[in-house]
Amino acid sequence: MNVQDILTTLKKLGKPHTAAIYKCRGSGDKIDHALAMELWKTGNAEARILALQVADPAKLTRSASSAVTCPGSWPAARLPRK
Repeated sequence: MNVQDILTTLKKLGKPHTAAIYKCRGSGDKIDHALAMELWKTGNAEARILALQVADPAKLTRSASSAVTCPGSWPAARLPRK
């Protein structure tokens, strides 16, 4: 599966609990660091959660790990206005 396949699937599934499912079930023992970096670059929140599940921590650079934890690196929540 490549980044575009994953984004297409995420968009199709697009249910509010999808991210929670990825986070809860994780990705098992599958590590694909290159795929993780591509998913992260998309900016899609669900893709980024999946990226965190398949990334290889040993291969994270200082700047990449800072990007994951830096405020502003995640899309802002869009809350309904009253």
